[in-house]
Amino acid sequence: MEAVLFPCPRNREASHPQTMANWAELPIDLITDIAKRVKVIEDFIAFGTVCTSWRTAATKENFDVFSPQVSLLMLGAKDDDYREFYSLSKKKVSSIFLPEARGRECLPSEGWLCTVANNTGEMNLLHPLSRINIQLPSRKDLLSFHGLDYLERPRGGKRWHCIDKAILSANPSLTSDYALLVHYYGGGSCLAFWRPGDLNWTEIDVVTDGGVCNMIFCKGQFYSVSYRGEVWAYDIAGPNITQPSVQTRLLAELEDDMFKLPSVQFYLVELSGALLLVTRYAIESIDEDPNGEGDDCGTSIRVRLGAF
Repeated sequence: MEAVLFPCPRNREASHPQTMANWAELPIDLITDIAKRVKVIEDFIAFGTVCTSWRTAATKENFDVFSPQVSLLMLGAKDDDYREFYSLSKKKVSSIFLPEARGRECLPSEGWLCTVANNTGEMNLLHPLSRINIQLPSRKDLLSFHGLDYLERPRGGKRWHCIDKAILSANPSLTSDYALLVHYYGGGSCLAFWRPGDLNWTEIDVVTDGGVCNMIFCKGQFYSVSYRGEVWAYDIAGPNITQPSVQTRLLAELEDDMFKLPSVQFYLVELSGALLLVTRYAIESIDEDPNGEGDDCGTSIRVRLGAF
């Protein structure tokens, strides 16, 4: 991403002193008004890097969080205090100073990151732009439900990366009425949730056979789909209910044997207000070589959509 949107010269004695403006000396009210008109998050980040006065105006209070955005893809971690994000709309990579994410697994949801420290298991919700941290109960608290301090690797040693999915019900920047659902491995496929004010995670009894493949929050409820094609709904009580509680129910189950193949992947997607189950499966095909030199094996991907 190009960091500078407009020139911000520091020397008034430029080659064209009559036409070159010093953007850094614009009135702060005008700079703030300009900042409020920037709707794309990548441009807003670049806006704040122009100079000190522009950075002062590039605050979260001056950005319209309700403006539609194209998601940024977070790239793999490097051993430094910066994280890289790829813009699908601009096809560029931008680097953001984010020391709070160093040495941590990062699971994105609602513009926030659920971070898990690789060594200590400390967990937080982190906003990558404002760098606000919300402390969560730790990974150790999750594993304690199953009498574990850590998970062992198949060949010995400790396996810390046991949390692989995290979904928020709402953006914590906009409301305190939200819940966080996480999927983790505690000797099996496990689910737990946390709400603001809760001192610990609340475990959810997982009765599905085959583990959780994908999760989503849609129309006031969490949903999951298992690797065996079972779709479950989870109704979690809001923070106004002192005692954490959840109601679960099975919505659908794909019974065709083809959906039980190891190559099948399931995804839950919200589209125009409808909840869709996307099924992706690979089929190996054998094509005859027209020259008679043998068979060529390949894999084709097919996608099915189903609404419910």
